[in-house]
Amino acid sequence: MVNIPDSDSVSTHVESPAPSAGLVSPRNPADFCWPCLGPFGVLIGLSAFMRMFDIDLLIIRQVVSPGKVRFLAGEALPWQLLYRYGEIPGISLAILGIILAVASLLRRRWNCQGRVGLFLLLACSLGPGLLVNGIMKNQCGRPRPRETLEFGGREHFLPLGDMGHYRTNGSFPSGHAAIAFFVFAPAFLCCRWRWWTPVWLTAGLGFGVLVGIARVLQGGHFPSDVLWSLGVVYFVTLLAARLLQVHRIEICDLWKATPAPELPWLPLRRQPA
Repeated sequence: MVNIPDSDSVSTHVESPAPSAGLVSPRNPADFCWPCLGPFGVLIGLSAFMRMFDIDLLIIRQVVSPGKVRFLAGEALPWQLLYRYGEIPGISLAILGIILAVASLLRRRWNCQGRVGLFLLLACSLGPGLLVNGIMKNQCGRPRPRETLEFGGREHFLPLGDMGHYRTNGSFPSGHAAIAFFVFAPAFLCCRWRWWTPVWLTAGLGFGVLVGIARVLQGGHFPSDVLWSLGVVYFVTLLAARLLQVHRIEICDLWKATPAPELPWLPLRRQPA
């Protein structure tokens, strides 16, 4: 007599399909919370500290020079070079994104290369482009340090968080620092090389801080302008990476003909009958 096991004792576990070559298995959605909530708390905490103790004015007072040229330190060659050419690395990444996306479309195969290209282009266009230079700098209405009464200008100082009248190309936030911080965008891609993320994060943060220092020394921005440029670029890049699922694309296998991962927020297509 053969014993037939009960249906309850039969394992109903079904293995999930393995990811395609060049793709990383999807992670727990909760992993998105800490990279978002942690930096957001730091950003708000630093902003409150800087406003409470007038850190913006304290720092600008330390860099102002006596005489007619109030921001003489910013005229030094290294700071001028950062001001004139500091946008090139970030713009180059956006151009690389355009090349990858167009190349993928020309081959009529939207693979991982096209998805990474779209990520670089979208993050740069929305972060340093639309939000920082297109909306916030015009709507917040904050005068630059050299435009305030205390530092030789004609306008009153506007603390961080206060809204001024509409003005084009205001101080808050820093456009040069935003595109410089964008250099860390490749750190949001997945790579089996352990040095990839730390190197790109360090390069982007370090370069953005240097450009921000240059703009502060030149009287073009307050330190809080640079801080919020970092915040805006970080959160826009993080959101673009998660929406486009590029954190699942193995950068070392980018040149393989690997289909791009499905986007869970898009409606499912109907399968042909």
